[in-house]
Amino acid sequence: MATYRRAGVRSRWASVLLFGLAVLFISPSTTWADKYVRVGQLWDIYSDIGHEGWGGIAMVWPGGFWKEDLGNNYRKDCVAYKAYLLGTKDWQRPADDANWKALGAALDDVPAAAGGALPYYVVQRDTRYSGAEGYQLMRGSVNIYYKSDPAVITTDGEVNPVAQESDGENPLQVADAKLVSSWGSNMGITTTRTVYAFIHPDHDDYHIWHYNFKNTGIYCCPPQLVATGTSGATHNLEVPNVMFSHSIPYMDRSEGGIYTASCCEWNGDALQDYRGHSDQDPYPREDVTSDNKQVVGALLGMDLTSGTGGVQNYGDLRTMYGYDGDSPSWAGTDFGDPHLITGRMYSGKWPGLNLVHCDLSPTDRSDDPDQPRRCVYHNWAAMPGFNNPPPEFAGRGMECIYRQMMWPGGIVVDNEKRFQRDAIHDGQPYGAGADAQFIGPQSVFSVGGDNWDLKPGEEVNMIEVSAVGGFPYQEAVEMGQQWIAGTMSEQQRLTRYFTLEDSLFTIFRRSQDVIEPAGTNTSTVAELEAMLAANVDLQSAPANPSTFTANSSTDKLELSWTEVPGVDGYRIYRTTGNRLGEQPWVRVASESDLGPTATSHSDDMDVQVGVGYF
Repeated sequence: MATYRRAGVRSRWASVLLFGLAVLFISPSTTWADKYVRVGQLWDIYSDIGHEGWGGIAMVWPGGFWKEDLGNNYRKDCVAYKAYLLGTKDWQRPADDANWKALGAALDDVPAAAGGALPYYVVQRDTRYSGAEGYQLMRGSVNIYYKSDPAVITTDGEVNPVAQESDGENPLQVADAKLVSSWGSNMGITTTRTVYAFIHPDHDDYHIWHYNFKNTGIYCCPPQLVATGTSGATHNLEVPNVMFSHSIPYMDRSEGGIYTASCCEWNGDALQDYRGHSDQDPYPREDVTSDNKQVVGALLGMDLTSGTGGVQNYGDLRTMYGYDGDSPSWAGTDFGDPHLITGRMYSGKWPGLNLVHCDLSPTDRSDDPDQPRRCVYHNWAAMPGFNNPPPEFAGRGMECIYRQMMWPGGIVVDNEKRFQRDAIHDGQPYGAGADAQFIGPQSVFSVGGDNWDLKPGEEVNMIEVSAVGGFPYQEAVEMGQQWIAGTMSEQQRLTRYFTLEDSLFTIFRRSQDVIEPAGTNTSTVAELEAMLAANVDLQSAPANPSTFTANSSTDKLELSWTEVPGVDGYRIYRTTGNRLGEQPWVRVASESDLGPTATSHSDDMDVQVGVGYF
């Protein structure tokens, strides 16, 4: 693994090589077709079906942690899973019934006759009924490409397991990692998602997600029809009123949830929030401000804005995010999940998703300022499924789900708000005795609607950014030590914790300014990649060395690597215990020792027999 940081006073990059004198990584095994983005601070998993991370391995921050490597105690994921809904309204069921299958043939709102009208139809790869995949979805492909392939690392003569598989190296690529995945549906919409990740320290906390939804008409064959259907069969139908929803539960299975016994949808303390539109008609954009410090401070009777620059304005973001609240099952105020022995905040990070661009229609690539259509959140028990709509929607499960995604459109399940803020902002009781809806909810973040009528061959695009704002790991350790020792008060701890809202919004603002600066319009993959190529910072990282070798002896560590052209020099850092950084990283060589042509170093700085070095 290679990560990068700026070289002190130099304007060019210096490479920092992280290695282990033991097995560095154990690649996770999985039955899904998955690929892992492991560059920079944010690691994530992406699949060929658009649903990832079940059980808590999505949006891992800081990069370097992976639960399959080191067990649940080291789980640094921010998301329990990523799922989605894809809906249409007033659509005609394909006439060739042998090649089309609905989820649950007994559903009242799916017409029995082939070619019949469907008032509502929703393709679901979501938390409530994941088994829908066999009836509705067609797996596609997922590939990851690197600007520079990861180094082959050898430790004491043994080649380390490959941590990051590569489907190709392209030195001209506009991102350090580019992942392309696609999948189909029996609706005839093919979804292609392109993900971009970076190692530059100003851009390594976010991933760019580009979505393309195209009416290819390909509706066969979901797995349930493989034996009888005609593979690749297509229809020639318009798919009107297309809606797409993310379903993302933030932080409910993370390390902090495990520690406080407050994980999961039914017993968590994750708060979900949305900023970017007002809740007033006609729903204009509003400036996003970092108001959590002020609101929570008033709730607790503390001033949490002093020394933090107060409440900051971050402009025209449209962002959904999550943060750790006050667990209803934990004594005291535990925003951030501080450990009662070490003080380290187990949940010292704020993950989120920001909408940067959404096509107005298939024929108008300009950004639709009235997107997203909706952002609300629901507890697991309140998220309706096809077969279990609430009483007022009995026999109309598809309609229930579609209206959950879209507003306006009639009754909305559980609440009629288009944009719902968290329990604290809504003035809802929170903590012990709170309404279950506000305990460990999952978010619903929807785009599309009336303007997205896709005729055969038509397509629409949207661009989002997933990001995490958090404390560097060693800083979180040191803060915890100060809190336990009493040199940091609870008010100071909370003040520091709520500055992470600013950190997250700053990352969103920076990424949005890269993708679609004011006065520009970025829609297609080609337009997006042109913007990325024009950003000097994103193109400034050096290549990885093709190989890195570490050999141990009695009182020193012999390190060697292949030369990397275009660098000013190298730095080498070392730690003990494990590679997670629970112990401080110590610089054992700098660019003054290792110039541009250096390819080896003998580390004899207090090396001891029997100690594991990383």
